[in-house]
Amino acid sequence: MEPSTTMRGESSGYRSPSAVSTKTPSPVTSPSQSGTATPGALLSGFVAQDSWSAVQESVYIVIGHGRYQYRVLLCGILAASVSLLHILSDQLLVRPVDHWCRPPDDLRDLSADAWKNMSIPVEADGTFSKCTMYDPGVADYTGANRSVVRCHGWDYEIENRGDSVISRFNLVCDRLFLSHVRGIVAVSVPALLSPLLGMASDNVGRRPIMLMAVFALLVGTVGSSIAQTITFHVFTRVVIFVGFNGTFLLTFILLYEVTGNSWRPLFALTDTAIAGTVVPPFVEAVSALEPRWALCHALLLVPTAMLAAWCCHLDESPAWLLATRDMKQAEVAVIAAAQVNGVDAAKARATFKTIRRQLRKMERSPQTSVDIAVAAEHFLQAAKTHRRAASVFLARFSLSAIYFTLIRTEKTEGLYWRTAEVVLLTASFWAVCWAMLRYNIREALSALLVLVSVGSIVEAVLMSLGPGIAVHFAHFGTKVAVSCAMSVSYCYSAEIFPTNIRSAGVSLCLMFSSGGSLLGVVLVAFKGPTASTAFCAFSAVMAALSVWAIQWLPEVFVEAPVETRAATAMSDEERKDALKKSLAPIRGERRCKRGKRKATSPPKSPH
Repeated sequence: MEPSTTMRGESSGYRSPSAVSTKTPSPVTSPSQSGTATPGALLSGFVAQDSWSAVQESVYIVIGHGRYQYRVLLCGILAASVSLLHILSDQLLVRPVDHWCRPPDDLRDLSADAWKNMSIPVEADGTFSKCTMYDPGVADYTGANRSVVRCHGWDYEIENRGDSVISRFNLVCDRLFLSHVRGIVAVSVPALLSPLLGMASDNVGRRPIMLMAVFALLVGTVGSSIAQTITFHVFTRVVIFVGFNGTFLLTFILLYEVTGNSWRPLFALTDTAIAGTVVPPFVEAVSALEPRWALCHALLLVPTAMLAAWCCHLDESPAWLLATRDMKQAEVAVIAAAQVNGVDAAKARATFKTIRRQLRKMERSPQTSVDIAVAAEHFLQAAKTHRRAASVFLARFSLSAIYFTLIRTEKTEGLYWRTAEVVLLTASFWAVCWAMLRYNIREALSALLVLVSVGSIVEAVLMSLGPGIAVHFAHFGTKVAVSCAMSVSYCYSAEIFPTNIRSAGVSLCLMFSSGGSLLGVVLVAFKGPTASTAFCAFSAVMAALSVWAIQWLPEVFVEAPVETRAATAMSDEERKDALKKSLAPIRGERRCKRGKRKATSPPKSPH
């Protein structure tokens, strides 16, 4: 499949090899430019261009495509899966547990039923009170007046009270607010720290920050498994969320930056699609078994350790090294990637040296200075990039609020519904990938958001008419559309930011996404007969606003203007070629005039 040229982000500076090769090639094999290089010494498809965007795209010709990209892709899939596993871990760790006031020490020998019947007040609905007890616990005589007091401790209807966060840290009754604080702090603090990770990655590099994040994730996971106080538990949750935010962010960006245009949409979508399809049903199935605390953390710790080991074998992003002008390290990274992909090392090295010569030539020429070109490009694109960023911020906020509310609250009714959802979601991701290749990311995301809005409206209308199978189908379709839109939004957010600020831009998107997830936590707390209808209305409005913002802003792809070069910046042979091309129309006109004169002149009479 060949992607449409509209897939390219104008601000990312990338162009497909086919688009680059259609321009007039510079004589890369001339002595003034390539030294001893010959056409056979360079990789096929490479064409030297005095353009920064063309230089960036030429790197993908040197790297090639193969095992190197698949290795990064598998690490990205694992990072996305581990991140979603930690997000949904509350389904395993925060199981609701029935509780009641703990009896005093002198009455501990009583059975739970006997204690409840003697000392626990009965509520209006006929159930035993969960937060109050009689004082004294046992009446001195029948009919004695006893006061109702708050519990000083609780017993739980669970085999091991340490298996749930609720019973482990007594997050009930007067301490229930700590459960909400736990969720809010674990989401909000990492969200505020995400932009710092992104900016550090743009300045220091993708790999160092990624390694720091993944090892923080590993340490936080180990710490959470041994937490004995709510304070330490919340602290480890913050460390975990910061860790998987940074790890997922940087593995996704690394995958985006090492993959060429023709494979990038498929790989970027696959990175998040597999996790979104497999992890939620897996967590739901495991939570139904009510595993012990140690087993839950083992399920979290094993893939996290695998991810940490895998990240250690990833290299720095060649695109980032090139964007920061670290040419020595860029050459090392590019040649190493080319060797992994089976590209001829000698040709790869010769081609990259030609790229370096082109960059030095551009830097020496004031008319084509790399810094001037990049600055001019950023100046022209800054306003459009800011507006596109605003649209993707709104889309990520809306989708996260909808998506995480759905996966935290919904319980699929039966194995058949869950199987059908996985099958339909897989087919939908393939269809979305085709749409991204056939059209562009912006149109695919807009179409999915329209489906989310329409599906939410239909579901709300059907719920107002009464429960039925149609409501399940509408909800089913909306959830699939939201899942696909979440994955496409990640691709869109990486597409609109250039390499030198991509991590900062995507991390800001992640911050807004965390804000939406926090709103989802608030929405989950609402109960009542109209809660579902209100949520559908909220989903429809937010999705519609996101579509409006994305469509109101300009296209991601805008054809870059053709760069002109001054005559002083050209080599001798380039000036000759330009002179020949400029004289070609004049010579053509002269030939046409001679032909007309010959056609109109009478033939000479024979003597």
